[in-house]
Amino acid sequence: MSGRAAPIRMMLDHKKVKYEDKRIDQATFKAGKEKGEWGALPVWIENGQTMNETKALVRYLGTVHGYYPKDAVMQWQADVWVDYAPTLITKIGPFMFKPALEADGEKVM
Repeated sequence: MSGRAAPIRMMLDHKKVKYEDKRIDQATFKAGKEKGEWGALPVWIENGQTMNETKALVRYLGTVHGYYPKDAVMQWQADVWVDYAPTLITKIGPFMFKPALEADGEKVM
């Protein structure tokens, strides 16, 4: 589960929400963007409304499916993690996913 839609997929899977997981390649994305089909990925379409932007979708779907707190202070705390997680992953990702080196110098995962 990778990409910007990963937290959305995880939340929906955890809640057992049925959804269409349609993945596209860069060429398809570029062509669709040029046609005005979407502004950014991921895209969520509900009741004829097309929505995008990962963090906004996490908040929206979290609210709809009972994951977003009702208390304002708790909302702030949740938002801190939603907003900070991409920065954290960018900082620690290279260390977490850096290939290990075998004794003979060959890279392995």
